[in-house]
Amino acid sequence: MENGLDINIERFVATIDVTKNPEFVHYLKDALIWLGKRQNYSHEYYRQLKRNTSSKKLEAALFLDDQTIRVKFEAAILAYLQNIHAACDAFPFALHVLLGGLSTAKKRYENEHFKWNRALFDEVERKFPGAITLHSALRSFSADVTFLMLASLVNQAKHKFFPRVHCALDVPANRYSIKLLSFEYFTYPDGKPVTNTMENLDILEFAKLVHDDTLHKLFGLYKLAYECVGE
Repeated sequence: MENGLDINIERFVATIDVTKNPEFVHYLKDALIWLGKRQNYSHEYYRQLKRNTSSKKLEAALFLDDQTIRVKFEAAILAYLQNIHAACDAFPFALHVLLGGLSTAKKRYENEHFKWNRALFDEVERKFPGAITLHSALRSFSADVTFLMLASLVNQAKHKFFPRVHCALDVPANRYSIKLLSFEYFTYPDGKPVTNTMENLDILEFAKLVHDDTLHKLFGLYKLAYECVGE
């Protein structure tokens, strides 16, 4: 994680043919460059998180009641999650540019249809019936539990509060953990929201997962959308 997962964003951008659907392709290049920056930001936030959750720092937070340490690692956690969630939520706009051009995408921006939902996926399937891999990847990504937990955590922090972060430290064994004790997230097995509860989520493990899995899948969606150009 510290070295970053190589998802070859710059290499892929260099191969894009700008003569195919120029409006979408130019937007795609900008979106992918921004995704690369989001990835770099995630590395920085993760380094901040690791620095402020070392055994020495957690000792200070737990035994010396140093609240500045807690403020620093909680801020890093939230910034990290918000950054990757924002990268994910930017993708539907790219789909709308692909479907109807930039002006149409801007008009739809405030509409529910703009977001991750079945209506958007249905429209993609109607316009690009042969893009079977993209159809499957869109529905799989939107139902992915890691993505849904990420979205729920960020939205809860935005509209309510962030779940309590619990620190545990075993000094003799030099083992430590930071966990979210409990939070709710939604899944949509039949198109309707179902409430689920996650307990004792290890923050560092989850941070690695959303970087190495969720960001990787998101990049894959951009590449599959590009394959629709010219269809």
